[in-house]
Amino acid sequence: MHQVTMLHTMHQTTQQQMLHEMQHRDDRLLEAPRQPAAAPVVPASRATPQRRGADLKASGQAFDSTRHVLGRLCPRAHEYQGTGQSLQRLPSHVCFACDAAHTRERRKAKRGGAQ
Repeated sequence: MHQVTMLHTMHQTTQQQMLHEMQHRDDRLLEAPRQPAAAPVVPASRATPQRRGADLKASGQAFDSTRHVLGRLCPRAHEYQGTGQSLQRLPSHVCFACDAAHTRERRKAKRGGAQ
């Protein structure tokens, strides 16, 4: 029984030490000087005129990283805000703009076929 109590005490002491170390690291991080992140440099050769629907409504707002990621430039060259990459939906990694264009084309064909 004494060994169990001793092991339990050692376990609690180890947890307390780990917690103390983590708090100390957090304090050091909070006290460290912060520098603003540098904006990415985009060469002028990659700058292309924005196309309607090609960007996420060209709002200038950052995309929702839980729903979208930046990936390799799609075959239709839909570039997200001059980054040289395409905005892709998660989890399928389909280009956001290509998906929207495909939906418009499909709806247009459906309306044209019904007339």
